Order: sequence, then C-alpha cells, then structure tokens
Amino acid sequence: MGRFLAILGFALPVWGLDLFKAIPEQYEHMVWCGHQVPDTDAVVAAIGAAELYGGQAAIAGKLSAETLFVLKTCRVEPPPFLKDVTFKQAGLIDFNQIAQLPDGIRQDQVVAIIDHHETASETINTHGPISIDIRPWGASSTIVADHFFKQGIIPVRETCCALLGGILSDTLTFSKTTTTEYDRNIAAKLAKIADVKDLEEFGHSMLVAKSDLDKLPAADILMTDYKRYVVKGKKVGFGVAETLDAPALLARKDQFLKALANIKANQQVDFIFFSVTDVKRQCANILGVDAEDNKVIQAAFDKSAPGEWVRLPGLTSRKVHLMPRIRQIIEAF
Repeated sequence: MGRFLAILGFALPVWGLDLFKAIPEQYEHMVWCGHQVPDTDAVVAAIGAAELYGGQAAIAGKLSAETLFVLKTCRVEPPPFLKDVTFKQAGLIDFNQIAQLPDGIRQDQVVAIIDHHETASETINTHGPISIDIRPWGASSTIVADHFFKQGIIPVRETCCALLGGILSDTLTFSKTTTTEYDRNIAAKLAKIADVKDLEEFGHSMLVAKSDLDKLPAADILMTDYKRYVVKGKKVGFGVAETLDAPALLARKDQFLKALANIKANQQVDFIFFSVTDVKRQCANILGVDAEDNKVIQAAFDKSAPGEWVRLPGLTSRKVHLMPRIRQIIEAF
C-alpha cells in the first residue's frame, strides 16, 4: 500500500496553484501549453505564464509565420515541442475544451487554466479543484500580463514585447469586436516597457507575416489556425485564415475543398468549416465541404452556396460571430 501511495503521489498533481501568487520555485516541473494548433496568443501567453509562475512553456504543433515573426522581433526563443509530461503538472493556456487538449497531457495533470473562450460541452474535467481564470477579454495574453501587474511583477522586456504581440494578434490590432478597454490599456503598458513606439506598425507587420500564404499548400493553410470542438456528441473542425489578401485565397477554392474533404475523412469529424477572414473588408468567407456542412451554414447564416464561399459581411470572429451560431444549429439538430 505504501508503494502504491508513493506512486500515486508522483502521478497526480498537487492541487492548489494560486494564480494570484507567483511561487516559481514551487512549480519548476510544470508545463504551460496552448491548444493543439498553436496561435500567437496561446504561445506567448504560455511563455509569460512560465516566467511568472515557474515551469516551462511548450507548444503542441508547428508555429505559424506570424508567431515566428513575433518571437524573432521580440528576441524570444520558440518554446520546445511538448514531450512526455509524466509526473508533471500542466497549465492550459487559451483553451478549456477536451477536444483541443494536446497529446501528452492528461486531464488529471491540469492545475490551472487561463483562457478567454466560452465554456461549453466537453470542458476539461479534473480530479480536484484547480485555479481557473476565464475572462471575456480580447486575448489570453492580456490576462497573463494583468496577473503580472496585479502582483507587482514586471515581465522582462522580451516577454512584454511577446505578450503585446499576442494581444495585437488576437484583437487584430484592436479592430475586432472582442477588443476590450483592458486589452488596450495593458497593451499600452507592455509597449512602454518593451519600447515599442508604434502599435499600428507592429500589428500591421504581424498581419503581413500572417498573410504570406501564397507558397503554402491548402492543407497547411487550413491547419494554421484550426480548432476542434465537440458539440452535442458531434465532432466539429473549424479552420480560419486572417489575411490582407483574401482574393488570392478565395481563388484557391477547389484546393481548399479537396483539403477539407481529406481532413474530414482523416480526423473523422462530423462537420468541417473553413473561413477566410478578409481583414481589409471586415468580412468572413466560409466554406463547407458537403451537404451536411452546408446545411449548417444555411441554418446558421441564412445563406447557402454549396461548393462556393459564403460571404458574411461584418462577421470576423470565429469565437464571437461564427462558432456560436454553428454550435446553436448543431445543438438543435
């Protein structure tokens, strides 16, 4: 029995990480990681959380061109790929859904979640109480930075720059409707510390890097910002590409249809969608691969064009504008 308890003690995390008290030495064996397909906000917020609370930031997938640009600009080393986290505690950044949990992290290892997304079906289950901070702000990076400042701790200059990049990425330089006064105010503080003079210029340079997709295969573009959901037992895949050059991507419709079909078959999802967000025109262009996908699009947006892009003026956010309507329709089926 003693041996069993010893093994159990190593296998399960010690509960009680306090997001309002930084004790880095206590959590040196912790891993902070974002969702399976990392975006800039998830990556840099994990870097910030590791600096504040201790442990190591990690990534679960390939970094996007935008993320690499931010890390290079801010002189921050990319986090290592997530490896075996046996006996380690885990903090989740920018998600709370089981479907987005990286391979290698068990639910019983999770001791903290920092996020700005909805809680819906298939939320992470834990074996005890954990620290959770989910706020309706524009970026997880804003929340992590707020924890620094509320505790009177100043991130190193490089981390301030990276967290600023995370905020600008997820708010599209404050142009998204998800942007809050907290995002703007905290971004200003980070910019001052990081000595970033022009936020618009920084954000535009990030968007240019994000829009450089011409040489990428359609499947890679689809997976650059791709999330999986479970809605009423149905598996849903949803990729997004935010770009300054939407016409170039829209012209590749047939390539995207083929890639969507392959991903749907390989991942065995029930529904799959891809949206090209036209940043200049503030418009989403959504595509489904088959009759079932298009049935959802028709019901959610009162528009349908099987095998074609469905243009949705004014709708730009997967989190706020697109996925909630799709979720509502699937739940009603």
